[in-house]
Amino acid sequence: MKVRNIDLPRKVRLRKRHKNVKIYKVDKNCLENRTFEDFKKYMDENPDTPVVEIDSVEGNKGGKVLLTIHFVNCSFMLAFIRDYNDAQSVIDIFNNLQKILGINKFKEMIVIILTDNRSEFSNPSEI
Repeated sequence: MKVRNIDLPRKVRLRKRHKNVKIYKVDKNCLENRTFEDFKKYMDENPDTPVVEIDSVEGNKGGKVLLTIHFVNCSFMLAFIRDYNDAQSVIDIFNNLQKILGINKFKEMIVIILTDNRSEFSNPSEI
């Protein structure tokens, strides 16, 4: 008995499904002089400098994302909800913070930003 694909009605009707995977490109040049070793060396030289840690908290893939900004010296955390997990949404949040606080207070509060190497933080010059 010889059975071919054309003899199987469901096999002919259904196609192989492809997953839409969005690839984020991280600019590796942004890591130059911005490694954790550079951070530790700077903190050894300047121990009183305020540090801000930022990270993304992702629930469902492709859904809304939280940006958390943790002020280490006073144990205070801000969280902002974002529609997309991209670099532009992080830049927009920091631009809004700068407008609200004013440039002088913003520079006083946010001196060093510590992040991971994910794609949403791949544009440190704009942040």
